[in-house]
Amino acid sequence: MKMVKIKTSLLSTIATLLLLFSGIKDSKLTQITKPYLGEYECKEARFGAEDYLDRFSFITLELKADDTFQLSYCEKNGKKREIQGKYTYDDKMQEITLFLNENEELKRTFPLKKGQLYITAQIGKQLLFLQFKQK
Repeated sequence: MKMVKIKTSLLSTIATLLLLFSGIKDSKLTQITKPYLGEYECKEARFGAEDYLDRFSFITLELKADDTFQLSYCEKNGKKREIQGKYTYDDKMQEITLFLNENEELKRTFPLKKGQLYITAQIGKQLLFLQFKQK
């Protein structure tokens, strides 16, 4: 009798798990696990031909599970700053779109592939280039 209860309990547990996860059968593993989440460290920062990385103690970008990001940096003189916003990730295109204000009017899309994020922006006649690598 105990063996029947154990088998019934096991079957009901499996059936419950199948029902819970039936909605994700068409999803990819990367959509479920979201491997892009976490902290990224800036490995290269250039403005035009000039290297800017040595002007900072650190530059980090954190992608959070609630679809928000936090960009933190500290200049060598000790001045710290944080910028927050929202983001979306397109798994198919392997791109991230950063929204820099609440109205989502100011947005930029960048490639995010294999744990590396490449940010480029034209500022005047110069190109800003930042490369982040996931920690």
